[in-house]
Amino acid sequence: MTMVEGQSKPLWSGWRKVAGLSIIGGIGGYFLGKFAAESVNDGGPLANLVGVEVALLVSLLYIMMGLFVGLGSLSPRVGAALLNVEDADEVREEGPTLRLSAAGCILIGISLASIALGGAGGLLAPTMALLIGGVSLFLATLLSVSIIRKSEELMRAVMQETASASYYLLFAVLGIWSAIAYLGMAPAPRAIDVLTAFWAAPLLATFWTIGRRGMMAPRS
Repeated sequence: MTMVEGQSKPLWSGWRKVAGLSIIGGIGGYFLGKFAAESVNDGGPLANLVGVEVALLVSLLYIMMGLFVGLGSLSPRVGAALLNVEDADEVREEGPTLRLSAAGCILIGISLASIALGGAGGLLAPTMALLIGGVSLFLATLLSVSIIRKSEELMRAVMQETASASYYLLFAVLGIWSAIAYLGMAPAPRAIDVLTAFWAAPLLATFWTIGRRGMMAPRS
């Protein structure tokens, strides 16, 4: 829906909408980080786990993003307020794809969280953690394939660029880290660090790709 010329824009639109959502996201991120840190501190429910704070935070980010998009996709009016879309009509049109993306994000977050919680002293038995993580990741992959098939050419190009950026980011981070660790200049990356990098890289690459293409600019 195109804004009628001369008509004033709603208060919750444009860069005000972006700024408001950024503030909400920042507050949410702060409390997510605080929750992850306190959970593994002495006396916390995950105190027996060591070094999983970042993994839990990344998994929580995926889950919160999925819930955020999923909530927006269920109601066009809410989606127009929460998501970077033109109007409620676009939410209606893209609703099925948005719901698939939301479910995929939640499953990806669950897969990493289950592995992190299955370490020594964790809340999950290793076999159960592997089962939950593997099934979640498999289902997320199926959803991703479905999304790719339903996406238009522009979005497929964005996904390809994101995949390439993820590869180079992983190569740079894990490659440099492994090199300096091999030379005795830093501790070697642990298995959970490597897994967290594989989950975090696509997240960072996605924001970099859509930002470079100007797709983060407000559309309403």
